[in-house]
Amino acid sequence: MKLPHLAAPYALATMCIAWQPSVAQSGPAEILALRQAVIDHAWDRATTFLDTRRADARRDITLDGRYLFAYRAFDTADPTLGAHLDAWVAAQPTNSIARAARAEYRLARGWRVRRFGSANTVTDAMNEAMRTFLELATEDAKVIAILDPADITPYWIMLDVTRLIGDHETQRSVIDDAARVAPGSLALHMRHMESLRPRWGGSADAMREYADSMQRFVALNPGLKALKGFAAYDRWETLMEDHQNEAALLACNEALSFGDNPVFRYARAQLLFDMDEPEKALVDVNRAIAERPGWSRQLAYRSMILATIAYHSRDPGVKAELLRRAREDIRIAGALDPTDPDVIWARKYFDKSTP
Repeated sequence: MKLPHLAAPYALATMCIAWQPSVAQSGPAEILALRQAVIDHAWDRATTFLDTRRADARRDITLDGRYLFAYRAFDTADPTLGAHLDAWVAAQPTNSIARAARAEYRLARGWRVRRFGSANTVTDAMNEAMRTFLELATEDAKVIAILDPADITPYWIMLDVTRLIGDHETQRSVIDDAARVAPGSLALHMRHMESLRPRWGGSADAMREYADSMQRFVALNPGLKALKGFAAYDRWETLMEDHQNEAALLACNEALSFGDNPVFRYARAQLLFDMDEPEKALVDVNRAIAERPGWSRQLAYRSMILATIAYHSRDPGVKAELLRRAREDIRIAGALDPTDPDVIWARKYFDKSTP
């Protein structure tokens, strides 16, 4: 693998492919326990947990997300976590898992500096700070690729690094290398699909072409069928931003027709909530969280949906239970990542909309 130096109407269930829960990804308790193990310098415990997930993904590529998303334990901009990860790498410099954990953290720091803005809203100062963190993440990715050429985490990191800096040529080189190592990895192909979106310098045609080209690996991972829904998913966001909600809903339904992917479910939940359909939004966000239980952003969003349903409920018992669940969601989301802008926004929404 060649890693670069950085340059200066609501759809019925029958409209979707039948949903079957996949092997559960790490839930909040596991993610927080993994992070705490690193903070406690219980590095062998952290390594064993992640190494087991890595071995599972090598045995069965459909478990790639279960491995990669476990690193969400380090997907936070909490400045106190960096020193513990540095200590882990210093103590075990040839431990590729320690490097991957630190790379994920450094990538998160780069994202937070960027504030999730689109390319045309990033200032020079933000770009410079972002690049510093991305250069550090790249250094770790390079070492991982040497220590363990079969590990998919360097590709996971570099697909985001190259997207953030707009290096489309290297992005394609990284995904080509990734496809040779793990052709059936849905998580890696989905991350590359994000870079092909028009807002990142790509196009709908490029998304469709890439999705079609990856169908040759469906026998390895049937989930790859969902890649064909990403062009519609991209349309959803543009249409929603333009307040063309009915057209956006059709785009969501089209995306879901290719596979019951949690990304598409979460997208439709956001749209339905915006359309004042919180009960229907709750169905979709629950489905998305069932697939990705440790994602702070989705938990935070569900807290807003629950709070809204509670606000309109006339049953005191129902209202109290909905608010209890909403408070628990926002509490867990905040524990997972208090630096996530969506979590911060959801907490403000919750405080404003509840007594």
